[in-house]
Amino acid sequence: MTEKIDELFEKSKQLHYDKLCGMVMVERRKGSGFFPGCSGFHDDQSNSVNKVVMIVGQDFDTEINYCKLGDKGEVKSNTTWLNLVKLLDEISIPKSICFFTNAYMGLRKNGKNRGPSPAKKSPCFVKECQKFFLEQLRVINPELVLILGKEPAKFVAEIFPDSFARWQKMKL
Repeated sequence: MTEKIDELFEKSKQLHYDKLCGMVMVERRKGSGFFPGCSGFHDDQSNSVNKVVMIVGQDFDTEINYCKLGDKGEVKSNTTWLNLVKLLDEISIPKSICFFTNAYMGLRKNGKNRGPSPAKKSPCFVKECQKFFLEQLRVINPELVLILGKEPAKFVAEIFPDSFARWQKMKL
């Protein structure tokens, strides 16, 4: 599995961050957490286990918060993780069989770490991230994909319009 993740990290470096997207590339850190900022694993011991569940969030975080993260990972310091761990435990999905990733690759340059990703302002960047998402599906080959939230659901619905037509019209 480690080689697969290394392959994805290398391919993620090919994404182009234009001025419209409001995002910057993430440098790989040690520690557990969502790909691309961290390994994509809940803990470092699970990297040899086949990942049967892919969990997809929106984007990693802001540059400022990422700098504070250091090499400790995000599992114990992020509210998304705290809520997600509780949910996975409630539905009996072992965290060790999960690969955690994001729809939009990168960090938000400015602003809040909540709400729609600024990446959506760049149709070219969105298309690149969608193409990269398909690559992640190919490499990880999960049996189940769990989508976290409305924005990642819309992102996936645009890739597979015939399968998720209702998702494209989601409103809050």
